[in-house]
Amino acid sequence: MGVDGEPLVGEYDSSHGTPQASAAAALPGPPAPMRLRQRHRPNRGVALLVVVLAVAGLVTYHLVASGPAGGAPAAARTPVAGVPKTARARPAAANTRAPRAARHGPREVVISLTAVTGACWADLATPAGATIFAGILGPGTAKTWTERRAVTLQLGNPGAVTLTVDGNSRAGLGSQPVTLRLAPGTRSPR
Repeated sequence: MGVDGEPLVGEYDSSHGTPQASAAAALPGPPAPMRLRQRHRPNRGVALLVVVLAVAGLVTYHLVASGPAGGAPAAARTPVAGVPKTARARPAAANTRAPRAARHGPREVVISLTAVTGACWADLATPAGATIFAGILGPGTAKTWTERRAVTLQLGNPGAVTLTVDGNSRAGLGSQPVTLRLAPGTRSPR
């Protein structure tokens, strides 16, 4: 470039020292202590907060998904004349007959749904669309409802359940979701 480098090297040496002087200054004496990088422990407070938020989210999801306010299905909260509360909410055994009072007249329909081989999503509603029950029945669980009006029952996994209507049991409802209309006086699911 046509520039003399001597003045630049001299200026650098005067401000930083010559390479021989800095090497000689570094030789005598003990070596400088080495700084080791410290390993950080996981922040347990943050991990606990994440777990608590996950549990709270899961509980909230199940409360919202389980049905109306209060968490209980409407059928369990609505009194039905002439049928004790325990008869409406207790699990029904597979292939059991409905109570004698329910079989005598077409004034009410007794519906029992038992999940036998797997989980099944069920939705029981009035013809106007008001939800009586919406939820998932796990394997080995059962629900029984006594209704005085026609209802619509939708099943997401009908092959996994046994449905009993007024004492008449039916299993093997197929593998595709089904919608059944059940009314007082109905002898078998349609």
